[in-house]
Amino acid sequence: MNAQLFLNALRTRVDVPDDEFQEYMDGAAFRHFNKNEHLFRQGDIPRFSSFITKGCIRTYYIGEDGTERTTLFAEEGYWTGDLDNMRSGKVTQMNVQALEDSDVITFSREKWEWGYEKFAWLRTVHAMGQQRRAAKLAEHVGHLLTETPETNYLRLLQERPQLMQRVQQYHIASYLGVSPETLSRIRKKLSAA
Repeated sequence: MNAQLFLNALRTRVDVPDDEFQEYMDGAAFRHFNKNEHLFRQGDIPRFSSFITKGCIRTYYIGEDGTERTTLFAEEGYWTGDLDNMRSGKVTQMNVQALEDSDVITFSREKWEWGYEKFAWLRTVHAMGQQRRAAKLAEHVGHLLTETPETNYLRLLQERPQLMQRVQQYHIASYLGVSPETLSRIRKKLSAA
């Protein structure tokens, strides 16, 4: 597993001393999830938080009608999971699924809390990450509410072009809040233009 990718990602935000990073990593577990395998599902109590070193993982919710609504695609260098419910020991409403064979560095609740108390840099990274994630989610919801599906698709193409090669189109449609058929029409229209 690529602990160096994790260290580099941390160091883009804060200074992390080598010895403290190694001490923190002593509490980590390295896990592999096969394509389509769930890290956890709605109704579970999340047992760990994950940093992705290889692969692509999505977060989604299931509506009352059984429709899946994707809210996040996390690739290499991203954290994923349900930290709030992991920390509180409550059941989650989220589903987190590997869309590709994925390798992750995980921290159990106990190890996460220990690191959070011990390392000031981890508290800083956590605060920055939570703020960034909340802002990105608010921005995504704002775009879904105010812009056309075509505009949102074009934005996704521009911001994350590699995602289109990694993720099934029905997952992209779910993320954009449209049916797969609508997304297909948008794609045909754009390729004809």
